[in-house]
Amino acid sequence: MSQHTPSHASRSALIDCTKGLACAAIVWHHLAFYGPMSDVARQAVPGLIDWLYEYARMAVQVFLVLGGFLAAASLAPQGLARFTDPAQRIARRFVRLVVPYAVALVIAIVVQAAVQPWFDHASVSDVPDLGQLL
Repeated sequence: MSQHTPSHASRSALIDCTKGLACAAIVWHHLAFYGPMSDVARQAVPGLIDWLYEYARMAVQVFLVLGGFLAAASLAPQGLARFTDPAQRIARRFVRLVVPYAVALVIAIVVQAAVQPWFDHASVSDVPDLGQLL
């Protein structure tokens, strides 16, 4: 009988659940506040929409605090840096964050370009100029 230990044995279920709930709150805030759906939803459930607008956006601070805590815990678990090449570590982190961001940005630009000609709403941006794109 072999013992299987998870690859992330040091992960905290509480932190993961907190991050998941914060993520859901941010998504609901965006759905309740941005775009044409928010106009209709406000008429149906004004109290809920007001709560999501006012309080759900605070979940961003949860990500900032947990991100700082987790970064400190991984970089210096006992108060001492446990890496030798900070430039390499920064480069890996940069790629890990920028690649999904770039993909999401391209998808958002493509969707915006696809709907702009036939969807007249303030939530749809004008075509970006080169400076905005860069």
